[in-house]
Amino acid sequence: MLPVRAHWARLGLAGAERPKLPDNYTQDTWQKLHEAVGAIQSSISIKYNLEELYQAVENLCSYKVSATLYKQLRQVCEEHVKAQILQFREDSLDSLLFLKKINKCWQDHCRQMIMIRSIFLFLDRTYVLQNSVLPSIW
Repeated sequence: MLPVRAHWARLGLAGAERPKLPDNYTQDTWQKLHEAVGAIQSSISIKYNLEELYQAVENLCSYKVSATLYKQLRQVCEEHVKAQILQFREDSLDSLLFLKKINKCWQDHCRQMIMIRSIFLFLDRTYVLQNSVLPSIW
C-alpha cells in the first residue's frame, strides 16, 4: 500500500483536496494497531506485516489524528507497564531472584518498545518531535 500522499501524487492529485476517510477507518485502524501492540507485549506473533502497520500510522497522521493516536498508544503502554510492575509487588523473592526477574522484565520491555516504535516511527518523528513536552515513544 502506498503512503497516502504518494498515492495522490501518482493519481495526479498532489494539489487536490484530501479524500475523506471511510467511516470507522480511524477506529478500525486503531483496533488493528492496538491488537498488534498487544501481540508484541505478549510476545506472540503479529497477524499484520510491519509495513502495513507503519503505513496505517502514517495514514492516520496525515489525517491529523496524531494527538489521539499518541494518547491511545501511551495509555496502552502505561497499562502494560503497570500490569508488569504488579508481579514485583506480589512476589516475595530473595534479592538475586528479584534482580534477575526485574532484569528480564526490563529487557523484554526494551525489545517490545523497539518493535512498537518501529511501527509508530512516523508518529514519533513527526508529532512527538514537534511537541517537545511529549516523551518519545522509545
